[in-house]
Amino acid sequence: MDASVKLVIEELSPWPVHFVGSGTYDPRMEISLIITPLDELLNPRTFRERVVSSALPAFSRLEVLSDERGMSRYEWPVEIVESQIVEGKTVIESRINVLYTMLEWSAAAIVRGQPARVAAERERALRVLMSGRPDWSRPEIIAIAQLRGDA
Repeated sequence: MDASVKLVIEELSPWPVHFVGSGTYDPRMEISLIITPLDELLNPRTFRERVVSSALPAFSRLEVLSDERGMSRYEWPVEIVESQIVEGKTVIESRINVLYTMLEWSAAAIVRGQPARVAAERERALRVLMSGRPDWSRPEIIAIAQLRGDA
C-alpha cells in the first residue's frame, strides 16, 4: 500500500469516525463511520468478503440484505452492500458498506451501529458514503509544475 494515497470522505460525518488499524472503534457506540486504508485491488470478491464480514462477534452470522453497484458522487465505481449481524434470532448490528474501486486501488467506508439508529440515518449515511474519493496528494515533488507553482 502507498501511504500517500488515501480514501477521503468529503461530506462531514455527523458520527464518530474511526480508521481501521487505529484501535479506536468501540462496538457499543450507537453509530459510527469506519474507513479502511486504500489497498491494492487484487480480487474484488475477496475484498468484498473481507470488508463485509469484518469484526463479526463470536456466535453471530452475517446476513446480506442488498448488494448494488453504482458510481460515487465523484464518478468512482462503488458497490453498496447493506447487511446485518444476527445473534440467535436478534439483529444486533446493521451496516451500510460502500466499497470503492479507484484505478488499481480499493477502499471501503462503513456506517455501522444499532439497527434502529442505522435505519433512521440511512439516507444521510448513503449521502456521506457516496462522497468518497481518492486523495493522490503527496508531500514529495513529483512534477516540475509543482516547483513552478502550476500544480
